[in-house]
Amino acid sequence: MWRNLKMRVFRKSSYISFNGWERGLLFLKGLACMLVLNYCFYRKMIAFLFLWLPALFFAAKEAERLRNRKREEIRQQFKEMLSLTAAGQRAGYAVENAFLSGYDDLVHLFGQQSAICKMLRKIQAGMENHLAIGPLWKTIGDDCDIVEIREFAQVFSIAKESGGNMVGILESTASLIADKTETKKEWSRQALFLVYDGRTKYGGGYFLCHFGGGAYPKAEEIHTHGIHGGGFPLR
Repeated sequence: MWRNLKMRVFRKSSYISFNGWERGLLFLKGLACMLVLNYCFYRKMIAFLFLWLPALFFAAKEAERLRNRKREEIRQQFKEMLSLTAAGQRAGYAVENAFLSGYDDLVHLFGQQSAICKMLRKIQAGMENHLAIGPLWKTIGDDCDIVEIREFAQVFSIAKESGGNMVGILESTASLIADKTETKKEWSRQALFLVYDGRTKYGGGYFLCHFGGGAYPKAEEIHTHGIHGGGFPLR
């Protein structure tokens, strides 16, 4: 488990990186994890000698969550790029030039140092060296570990060789990414509701009982039965 987490978190990518502020925030989160664990369970300075391990694991999970959020941002940028490319194809551009036709719009939307602009600069450099676009997109998808880009690269290569409907492929890929994004948002809303409900039911009673038993005479009853009546027994 740790090896898989380490590969995902510390994997180098040309398009996903953490700035100094984000690294500092991850460090502070790990430090806060150590302080909270020590305060709740030990309250001894010597406990910090072995609490660094769960703190490191917590910081690594936070880094993975941040990396996944950056991947989601790249998916949205990639979707916008596909829509602009499809518009360029309808305007009469060749498919190779259609990818670059919306570069200025993407710079305006996301900035020159955004991941999608870096990708398009790599595509342009590959075109100038007479490299095939399909394998270039696959390399980019492997670099940032985004399945949709890898799948698009495969479909694009096949359609390019067989003369398929390129506009339809671009639009369908953009629509697929949009649908996946909406599905993930719905799952996140449901998961957030379940987590909030569970923390309210069990966490509130625990902290009232543990820290405020004297101030709140019914704290143990709340912890036993839960705020909503579905807690767990103390003994």
